[in-house]
Amino acid sequence: MQNIARSFDPRFGGFGRAPKFPPAPVLEFLLRRGERELTRRTLDGMALGGLHDLVGGGFHRYSVDDQWLVPHFDEDALRQRPARLGLPARGEGLGRRSVSRGRRAHGRLVLRELALDGGGFASAQDADTDGVEGLTFTWAPGEGAPEELLQPFEDGRFIIRGDLDEATRTRLFDLREQRPKPARDDKAIASWNGLMLATLAQAGRLEPAVALAEFLLGPLSSGGRLHRTWRGGVAKGTGYLEDYADVAYGLHELHVATGDPRWLLESRRLVLLAVELFADDEAGASSSRPPTASSSLRGRSRSTTIRLRAAMRCSPYVLLRLARIWGDDELERHALSVLRLVRDSLPKAPTAVRVVARCA
Repeated sequence: MQNIARSFDPRFGGFGRAPKFPPAPVLEFLLRRGERELTRRTLDGMALGGLHDLVGGGFHRYSVDDQWLVPHFDEDALRQRPARLGLPARGEGLGRRSVSRGRRAHGRLVLRELALDGGGFASAQDADTDGVEGLTFTWAPGEGAPEELLQPFEDGRFIIRGDLDEATRTRLFDLREQRPKPARDDKAIASWNGLMLATLAQAGRLEPAVALAEFLLGPLSSGGRLHRTWRGGVAKGTGYLEDYADVAYGLHELHVATGDPRWLLESRRLVLLAVELFADDEAGASSSRPPTASSSLRGRSRSTTIRLRAAMRCSPYVLLRLARIWGDDELERHALSVLRLVRDSLPKAPTAVRVVARCA
């Protein structure tokens, strides 16, 4: 907590200097600790406009400056979106901007722009339109945006920053919908959709959450095992550790939201399968990929960085929750083995370790 507080930007919120990325895992950690002021000031700073798309909802990938004003207009990979939709849902009461501009607007964008037929979500939206970055999202004087709210971007284009009433936002949105849109990567990735499932459940959007769960356990699975990707009706690749961990996490959160034991049982099934496929007791962690016919789990060379990155997703959290529900000491042992890997590095670089928010 001391290291995080030292890097806080008291003027604009957030942590460190430009460029600034939405610090979702850090904010979740702060919320769970009850550190409301740092969280509120950061969320409100992000919500003012620029990084936050005031017209269409949602957040761009990152801000190139320290004020959250000038974004990189990449609408970013789906893997970043759950945190941005979910944080305001867990931050009720922190501030008007944080809640009203965060959860509802971002939820609208994700469901509108990234939803695929069949229940899944596309991976990303491009930064450029017709080869020009931000062309869809920026404005020029005379195009209908309140000129007192325009902040300069580049090439005679401007960013909206400030307060938009709902009537103005709707009018600008209708105007913007007539413009060409950025290209979309319509590939569904299992782990990113698992994270989105968790967030939809936490935000109370149960209809799309259930549809997404059916998609993950249906078209993105075969023989009870997860595929890595799905596109145009075809699932490909063998699921990685992060796919199993994140989908299991999403199913667990859907159970919490609905009370339906089916999702809890499916979450446990995937976790037990992941332990069978990926557990590496000799290394004290996990392999990121399952063994193949030509290579055993213990016989392959491994990259510690890749293994840790996969293991640090949601796997310790899911393992601990399911271990407590079933009284399963073996699952708890696997979770603790992952946490021990970051015990020494966590105090030195706390913002780099995603697992801290849920398992600390």
